[in-house]
Amino acid sequence: TVVGPPGLLVPVRDSGGGICGVQLRLDAPKEGAPRYVWLSSRRRGGAPAVARLHWAIPPGSDPAEDLWITEGPLKADYAAWRLGIPCVAVPGVTACRRPGLGAVVGQASVVVAFDADLYENPQVRRCALQLVEALERRGVRVTVAVWPPERGKGLDDLLRAGGRPVVMAPFAWRALLTKEEGSMLKMVGWVRVASAPESQTVAREDREPMQVFRVTLEVPARVTARGIPLRLPAVAFYQRADQCATLGLKEGDSVFVAGSLTSVRQRAPAGSGWVEVPGVLVEEIVRISPSAGAQDAPDDDDGLPF
Repeated sequence: TVVGPPGLLVPVRDSGGGICGVQLRLDAPKEGAPRYVWLSSRRRGGAPAVARLHWAIPPGSDPAEDLWITEGPLKADYAAWRLGIPCVAVPGVTACRRPGLGAVVGQASVVVAFDADLYENPQVRRCALQLVEALERRGVRVTVAVWPPERGKGLDDLLRAGGRPVVMAPFAWRALLTKEEGSMLKMVGWVRVASAPESQTVAREDREPMQVFRVTLEVPARVTARGIPLRLPAVAFYQRADQCATLGLKEGDSVFVAGSLTSVRQRAPAGSGWVEVPGVLVEEIVRISPSAGAQDAPDDDDGLPF
């Protein structure tokens, strides 16, 4: 016997497939009240009304190889069925820092696919950023799935409409959020100079010439998605350009960089015109040692670029 308002019972399963809790999706929630509530069976020796992670594992799939993280059990069940990939659902983005998320540590590849309303909701956006950062710090290979909000709020809405998300590296996703917010995200850490630096004076129509310092920075593979080094174009202007030029940087140098992750312009591959790509606006750059690897950073630093 179940006592309570009418609704849909949603089983919440652990990584072994056992039901560890039950959510109730209310047919008619009261105004201002949540649509989803947790069912308690504590009096009968069952699970209490506690928010839990939900695992949706399609037959034949292996969560040790690929795993998606999304919001809510129903979305995870639908996405796992459509994609054929294991999905774990957090009960809400505000729960993204719960200790239970440690269960994904060691996964070969994790894709974070939170609802598209993170572009409009600062709290959702902050939790998503915290989750991705926490996974990176634990050494998990993480990427982020994004899609236009008009294609659907959740991953299930997008898939049901026949769409597919774009999966991007965390640095590119942060740059996308930066563009949406009209602000800049900080980047601090040890990186390697991946190409010969260039210092030049750029002429501008009806304006004073501008001093520019350009360099390509390589983020270590051990902290990037799928273990592939990322190369970010970095640009310094005005006085900082002069400071960078006096360092005498060479390809292969290890440097400590402080800057802002944003969009920077660089020449198109075909050589015609300019393109905007995720990059770094340099605020400070310090030469650590000539030809030293980024892995030579102090032991108390996690090596993360952000």
